Amino acid sequence: MSGFHLIFTKSASLKVLCFLVHVVSSIVVMASTSAFNTPIVGSLIIELPSGSPDSPSYVVVSPGLSSEYVFRGQVDRVESDGNLTFEKIPDYDDLSGFVSPFRSGMLSTERARVRAVLDDNLSIGSLVLENSGSGYTSSPLIDVSIPSSDQSNSMIAELSAEINASGQLSDLLLHITNPGKGYEYEPEITIEGGRHYIRLVESEDNVSGAFFLIQSNSADSLKLENPLDENITDYFSGGCFAEIYQAWTIGSLFGYESSDLFLAYGDQSTADYLYLFRPDHALAENDFVAYFHDGDSWKAKDDPTVDASESLIAPDEAIIIARRNAGEVSAEFSGSVRENGTFIEIPMVGERYLANNPYGVDVLLSELITPSMITTDVNDSNKVKWLAHPQQEVADNVMILSEGVWTTYWHDGTNAGIVEKASASSRAGSGIAGSISSQDLSFSNGIVEHLTNPSNGKNVMITSADHGLRNGFKVTLSGVRGYQTNDEKNQVDENDNVVEDGAGYVFDSSLNDEFIISNVTNDTFELSGKSGDCDYPTNDDGLAVWSTGSRGAGYDSDALVTFVGGGGSGASGVAKINNGSVSSIFITNGGVGYQEPPSVVIHAGGWKSVVSGNVPLNDVVVPAGAGIMLKRLHPNGVKGRIAIPKP
Repeated sequence: MSGFHLIFTKSASLKVLCFLVHVVSSIVVMASTSAFNTPIVGSLIIELPSGSPDSPSYVVVSPGLSSEYVFRGQVDRVESDGNLTFEKIPDYDDLSGFVSPFRSGMLSTERARVRAVLDDNLSIGSLVLENSGSGYTSSPLIDVSIPSSDQSNSMIAELSAEINASGQLSDLLLHITNPGKGYEYEPEITIEGGRHYIRLVESEDNVSGAFFLIQSNSADSLKLENPLDENITDYFSGGCFAEIYQAWTIGSLFGYESSDLFLAYGDQSTADYLYLFRPDHALAENDFVAYFHDGDSWKAKDDPTVDASESLIAPDEAIIIARRNAGEVSAEFSGSVRENGTFIEIPMVGERYLANNPYGVDVLLSELITPSMITTDVNDSNKVKWLAHPQQEVADNVMILSEGVWTTYWHDGTNAGIVEKASASSRAGSGIAGSISSQDLSFSNGIVEHLTNPSNGKNVMITSADHGLRNGFKVTLSGVRGYQTNDEKNQVDENDNVVEDGAGYVFDSSLNDEFIISNVTNDTFELSGKSGDCDYPTNDDGLAVWSTGSRGAGYDSDALVTFVGGGGSGASGVAKINNGSVSSIFITNGGVGYQEPPSVVIHAGGWKSVVSGNVPLNDVVVPAGAGIMLKRLHPNGVKGRIAIPKP
């Protein structure tokens, strides 16, 4: 689950335990709106049942990345040692100049924390240093929230700080340079610093979503931690886009103070627990670390003398929450949903790892561990691949926690040789009562020979000879580039100056998306509700194409087909396989009520579980926000990362 806040609710009250990253001027944010989509915002509630110290209730949750990136920009170059260098960016205080994108050393510290104490004048009278931080190489900037009072004489307070020789703050090095006015409540104070991750965000790249923890940074470069000894140039290259996110810690995610908590705090025998996997992931009787809040700070059960509030939570890591007290608690996740792919760590033989469902929606297990990452050969040259076998004791195992019970799944090797996943599009059900028929499915593609650039309010018409489509299908366009035009449909350059036809600025059109089509003829179709944004040149390179799906490749047995959404229910079918690809889809149940096009899911199959009596399952649903335990039995398995394409 990408960038989700954890909010615990009890009865009618709400308490926010973590907040959007408040960016101070340590980092200059630079965004390219043309290169990225607007994030989807949503929320999710997970119930944490009542428990007791002798009989806790358990829930697995996955926070993913924090909601807001603190930097977005292009990598200039990758150095020979794997470090990333960025170009200077425009200085928004002086548009004629350029500045470095970062402040040295601020992306890899332990962030200091301070609390304000107000005086009788509703100003900041004193400061309480709650955490000195560590790793600072220069004095951090401090941001103070605006006064809560709307009085005309309200004023934002200003604070400053210095660091000592150990790279920390101290009470003597904190200064109130302006106490401010009008603070009815203690203001939020954000000190620059903290651990950060960098994530690749190339939307069409098969390594999109790869992330690395930042070890250190200068004003224009980053040194990355690389525990798997990967080749950084396999992920990052000059010109690629990347985002930097504040890393979650136990304290930043669940709250630092007891007043922030809705989990019960107390001593080891009474408090609720959080479980994180040990860093070495080794299989052992006690391979989890239990954390609890004692009323002052988070502590590890194994060593309660040390403040563990800054313990790091990786973006692909999940957390087990153990409710050891009476009363049900609800955990609400809300924020932006990740829209591109990511990666999860795969442990080596003899190890386990508690990974997560990184998306804010339910996904299938086959979408987290894709057929392309499954092997039946223990001698496969790619030792990171997931081992499938008819016997659970031989295959790699996945465990999912539900209703307090772990259920173990494994893959038996069915369709493990898929090299291209089959996909299909649909239209609203044309059968009786909105049922789905074979005429409502399509998995074809073709060349965009021409498209119109109509005025606003008129649909774009696509020309593609003998396309075989029907009204109401969802069609995806890709590779469409053209000459940019203005509202009068004149071609313009990058500065919106009108130019001669053929001299306009060439860009990737917004037509590269999914549309429902209408007014279909044998050679044309229209994109419902989409007007033109470019003059389309002759398709000499054949890059502009339309598609409703793919027949796939590498299948060895028929695959089950289900339908999701569209307002209906009950439809299912079987994808018939011929020479490794889908030759047709036979509808076994048309269902009812599909007034809109449902999503078509062609399942690879092959998953089994003990509770199903070893009968092969169609697939396994991994709920939004859930964690999955990966247990590696592959005798030659090595530690690595596998890509998870967006569902």
